[in-house]
Amino acid sequence: MRCSTTGWRRGLAQTTMAVWLVCLAAGAVEGYEIPADMPKTPFPEFNGCSASQEAFLKDAWRAAHHATWRSSKVLDHIMAGDENERAALWTRDYVAGSNESTSPRAWFGSYDRQRAGQVRDALEKALERCVKGQPDQKYYGPDKAMYLASHKTSWAAFNNDNYAYFARHVGAYEPTFSALFVPKEGSRTGGLYVDLSWESLVERWKALGDNQYLADVETYVVKGQRRYLAVWRVGKGNGALWASPWSEFTKKFAEWKDTQDLIDVEAYKSGDTWMFLGVFRHKQEKTGDGGLLAGLTWQELLDKRKEHADTAYLADVERYGDGSARQFIGVWRMGRNNGAFYSYPDWDDFKGKAKELSGSQQLADFEQFLEDGKWHYLGVWRTGAPASELLVNLTRSKLIEKWKDRAATATLVDVEEYTALPAVVK
Repeated sequence: MRCSTTGWRRGLAQTTMAVWLVCLAAGAVEGYEIPADMPKTPFPEFNGCSASQEAFLKDAWRAAHHATWRSSKVLDHIMAGDENERAALWTRDYVAGSNESTSPRAWFGSYDRQRAGQVRDALEKALERCVKGQPDQKYYGPDKAMYLASHKTSWAAFNNDNYAYFARHVGAYEPTFSALFVPKEGSRTGGLYVDLSWESLVERWKALGDNQYLADVETYVVKGQRRYLAVWRVGKGNGALWASPWSEFTKKFAEWKDTQDLIDVEAYKSGDTWMFLGVFRHKQEKTGDGGLLAGLTWQELLDKRKEHADTAYLADVERYGDGSARQFIGVWRMGRNNGAFYSYPDWDDFKGKAKELSGSQQLADFEQFLEDGKWHYLGVWRTGAPASELLVNLTRSKLIEKWKDRAATATLVDVEEYTALPAVVK
């Protein structure tokens, strides 16, 4: 007897589930994580199926339900904003040419109010049946679905595969991290903590301060909650940890600069306010004051780096702002250790430059950001230091695994994260 299901109406719901089973059959079900707050999945009756077949079908059905549920939440989050916010969020994680994108822009074209409403309505209807989309035999496959999104946007909102691939990548999405390692410093290993609340970060900062100093902090939003990743390095000098709007931040920098160095700065938006988080270290030797400049264009940052090259080196760069108002923050440390400074819109070009410089300079800071549908890679190098190792596109579990694997031979000094909208939405 053939394994089959009953209890569900034929049509777009069953057709879409068939697509999902094909998509997931090649191992995607295995290890697919379902969050605890996921609603219960109603299953059809399974007829003529072995225990293993039924278990597989239920796992796939549950995964499809989760992907649709998560996609529907993303669309609800987008549509809750005003028109400008909707347009920005619709394109937020778009990478031109990527067939693994979580951005609606990749699968349904540029933002249009009516089409966005159609997509949301279709997902909500599909969610009632744990499925999504409509069949269209002509446009199966990610490349053809993306062609529709770019050239026939009105069709994209009615094509089964556009929903299937969008929901699949939204459902399976995990935040990604890059990690920068330098040759081992001493015999001990500093701490690494992920997904901390602000209170937990402060608690760790206090507890580890006697023999480690906080060296790097990343902040991001997961399920509507702001979280922090923190890297410690072994050594003395644990300094201040501060977050505030820019005017207060610059006052604290001026207050502390005689005795502490600003070693890491992060910019993030809290509501409508830009916040600036600084990690400081008590000076380990007598040096002059470091520098801090914000609101710089790319050309202004290059000019300031050149202007201060005889007395200070660029140590940390942060990019921030909305849309076309993107700007840079630069942090300078005293010394003539200015190395190379490059930004590339192509990973192979950046990787080639990093390899070329590895024999004489150390990559000290790495930034990765999306602009106009393309990833950009920025590196700050310094002279007089051994080469570093950069790992990119790591999941949270892989980041921790690589850190543990290298504990005996390398020191983690910098982490960058990218969290797309599916992980941000509560």
